[in-house]
Amino acid sequence: MPQGIQLAGGFGAGGVKDALVDLIAQRMAAQKFEEAKAARVEQDRIAREQLAQRAGEIDYRRQRDVVEDTTRARERGEDMAESSRRFGIERSEYDTAAQERQFNREQEGKTRSQEKADRAKERAEDRAFDASERAKDRAASAARAAASGGNEPLVKAVGKDGKARWVTRSEAVGMEAGEPARSITGQERTTLGFFNRMLEAEKHARAVEDKVGEKDLIAAERAPAILENWLQSKEGQAYLQAQRMFTEARLRKESGAGIPASEYESDRKTNFRTAGDKGDVLKNKRASRLTTMRGIGNAAGRALQEYYGEGATLDDLLWEFDDAPAVAAPLPGAAPGAPAGGTPTPMQFDFDPKTGGLVPRRP
Repeated sequence: MPQGIQLAGGFGAGGVKDALVDLIAQRMAAQKFEEAKAARVEQDRIAREQLAQRAGEIDYRRQRDVVEDTTRARERGEDMAESSRRFGIERSEYDTAAQERQFNREQEGKTRSQEKADRAKERAEDRAFDASERAKDRAASAARAAASGGNEPLVKAVGKDGKARWVTRSEAVGMEAGEPARSITGQERTTLGFFNRMLEAEKHARAVEDKVGEKDLIAAERAPAILENWLQSKEGQAYLQAQRMFTEARLRKESGAGIPASEYESDRKTNFRTAGDKGDVLKNKRASRLTTMRGIGNAAGRALQEYYGEGATLDDLLWEFDDAPAVAAPLPGAAPGAPAGGTPTPMQFDFDPKTGGLVPRRP
């Protein structure tokens, strides 16, 4: 028997088998250990790779988020810049439009002012021309009326030269009417009523104005209402009544409302004699009243001729109150060529059955 076997045989057959089994088991255990070790190493590698991959993904996401945030910030900045630019453009356009509107308003204001001034100038020129024509017509009418004895009414007719002028009714036969007759408005008749009241008040005032004493004027200014009439003379009372009648007619024509006591007082100081008036003050006040009556008389229009007769004018009704006429004219009833001045003749009227109105009669 070989030596090895013998050695081995020292253990016996079962010992060899066990030794072989143990050796195989050890080798298999070592192999499994190595395999397990290799598996752990591989797992660690895979884990490290996965961690690296996740870290890379996280870093990528972070970088992507940074890029996206930067892009959004840039876009917001661009949007804000665009909004600012648009706002600047819109504000500039708004300011430009506002400046244009302001300029247009100023130009329109200047244009309206100029047009208003031009219209006022035209009206003034028209009034001056009409006044000149009326003065010429009145002079011619006065001459014709004087030549006919002053009893024949005057009418307006168109002559052969195509111009309208006042002529006597007998001269107007066969001639074209100078202006078409228009209906008289109720407002004109109402205005005439106020004018007639002012005319009547002025006659009463002129009758006593120079006779009123300083005591009457002081009483009208300072005395209590309960003592005012008692302290005044009959001339002072008549003058105060005429003043109130004149003021009421004027103010009711303008406003139509109730008249406070302060208005009477203001009108008295402006247009009527007061205590201490000196120089030309009273003359100027009379002229102011005359101007007021002329304005309201003009507003009466054709109602004036309807009431006083064809050919009646404000000059016929107011000449006796003119303290200083601008142009001296022959007195009513004077013969043609008679000099201006002299003592005025009171105006008288006759009823004309043909027209149904009053015809001015010059004595």
